[in-house]
Amino acid sequence: MSPIVNIFICIVAPLLLTLFILKDSARRFNLFFIIGMAIALLASSINPLIMKLAHYGSLDTAIYIAPISEEVIKALPIFIYVLIFKPEKNDIIVAALAIGIGFATLENCTYISAYSNADLLFAVLRGFASGIMHAVNTAVVGFGMCHAYDKKPDAVFTFALLGAVITYHSIYNMLVTAPTKIKHIGWIMPMLTATVITFIRQREYGIRLLKRIFRIKNEVTLKTVDESEMEDFVNEQKDFDDDFGDMYDDTTDYIMPRQQREC
Repeated sequence: MSPIVNIFICIVAPLLLTLFILKDSARRFNLFFIIGMAIALLASSINPLIMKLAHYGSLDTAIYIAPISEEVIKALPIFIYVLIFKPEKNDIIVAALAIGIGFATLENCTYISAYSNADLLFAVLRGFASGIMHAVNTAVVGFGMCHAYDKKPDAVFTFALLGAVITYHSIYNMLVTAPTKIKHIGWIMPMLTATVITFIRQREYGIRLLKRIFRIKNEVTLKTVDESEMEDFVNEQKDFDDDFGDMYDDTTDYIMPRQQREC
C-alpha cells in the first residue's frame, strides 16, 4: 500500500468518529474536510495516469495537468452539494474552504514524507502557501456557484472563475518549482492573495470602524472646544460683573442700566 493511502487512513479514521459526535456546522466542516482529502487521494492516481498518456514529465505535469485535474475534481463536490441541498451562501463558502484545506493537508503530508530531509522552513512555507492556495481557489469557485445559484443559470461566471483559479494554480506551481530565487514569489503569492480577499470581504467593517474612530475623535475635539469656549465666556462674564456690576440689575432677564429703569 502506498504511503499516501496510509497517511489518508491515519488522518481520516479519527475524523470519521467526530461525525457521530459533532453537530451542524462543525460536522459539515469535518465531512467536507474528509472529502477534500479523498479528492487529493484520487488526484494522486489521476495525475500520473494523465502524465503517462500525455508523455509529460513531472514538471510539465505540475504546471499543465495538475492544476486542471485538481481544480475540476475539487469543484465537483461543491456543485453536487449546491445542486442537491441548495444551501445558504455562507455554507457553500465554508464547504469549499474545507475541501481545499483537506486537499492541501493530505498533499502536504505526502510531500513532507517524500522529502524526509526537508528543513522546518520548507515545511512552514509549504504548509501555509499550498494550504492557502488550495483553500482560496476552492472558495473562489464556491463563490461563483453562489452567484450562479442566485442568477439561474449563470454558468459562464462560474466557469470563468474556474478558469481563473486553474491559471492561478498553474502560475503558483511554475513559480515554486523554479530553480532560482523566483520560487519565493510563489510562496508569498497565496498569502498576499488571501490578505487582499480578506480585506475586500471585511471592507465594510473596516470602513465602519474607521468612521467610528474619526467620529469619536471629532466628538472629543468638539467637546474640548465647547468646554474651552464656555470657560472663556465665564471668565469674560466675571470680568464684566467686576467692572460694571453696579450699573445693572441682576433680577431682570434683559440688560438695562438701573438708572434708566428707575426713571
